[in-house]
Amino acid sequence: MSDLPLDTIFELGPTITPEQTDFLDTHGFVHFRGVASPEEVARLTEEHERICADHVAEGRQSVYGIPIFYGRDETGATLLNRSPFSSVYSEVIRSFVRDERFEPIRRLI
Repeated sequence: MSDLPLDTIFELGPTITPEQTDFLDTHGFVHFRGVASPEEVARLTEEHERICADHVAEGRQSVYGIPIFYGRDETGATLLNRSPFSSVYSEVIRSFVRDERFEPIRRLI
């Protein structure tokens, strides 16, 4: 059982360490720092916003049977509370989630 505090942040390396596995088993999550660069985060955010705008414009209600939940932002504009399968709609997101740096996580799950 992990004795590390809940706000522990790990570095993602070529393998998941026993300490990281123990933390996951104990707390149900692992937080990795700096997996995406600021430029990647900006590009992913742009793509997510584009996908959301497309779904709103189309009035899409689901993606592969998973419902899309709509809400309102602070200005009253329609926004998505959940956007399932975003990688289907974006090569940028698809490439990011398939990047080799995530192989240790894929092996873990």
